[in-house]
Amino acid sequence: MPIQKALTIDIPLVEKYLLKRPTNHNFNKDRTELMKLFNWGLRRLMLPMNPVLLFDKLPVERTKKAIPTPEQMVRILVAAGADRPMFQVIFYLMARVDEVMRLKWEDVNFEHKAVCLWTRKRRRGNWESDWLDMNDELEQVLWGLWQKRQSDEWVFVNPKTGTRWGYRYKLLRGIC
Repeated sequence: MPIQKALTIDIPLVEKYLLKRPTNHNFNKDRTELMKLFNWGLRRLMLPMNPVLLFDKLPVERTKKAIPTPEQMVRILVAAGADRPMFQVIFYLMARVDEVMRLKWEDVNFEHKAVCLWTRKRRRGNWESDWLDMNDELEQVLWGLWQKRQSDEWVFVNPKTGTRWGYRYKLLRGIC
């Protein structure tokens, strides 16, 4: 069996890798992940130091997300076709797309006119829920989906897999 040379990860190697990242955003993202990896190794006494500590984050220009006007939202809803109920639920709950994609029927309470949304967008990244009231329009949309449901578990079902949708990256672009 051939003897393998151990890979030594040092400051120049980390610097060389990070500087090859195509954007400042990529640099910062990879820097964060490497920082976590090396800290893990430090805690287990596998490394003498964290070489990433020497590199500061690079500045990133934050672009402002476009929020559709009410007129644009009406046009999106008209063009959405079969996906209209999903956009209506997002609109009425003011929810994140992923929160709506994870919506289960057990999270919809027609008796109390409430919807439970689950998120990890909290301090420690744990799953936490919030109960939100349904307005009459949202109740009608969800009741219509309930009556013709394809799954007893998920509100929005991917017809190809029979399970919930993952994130639908191209959905809005296709409608627009």
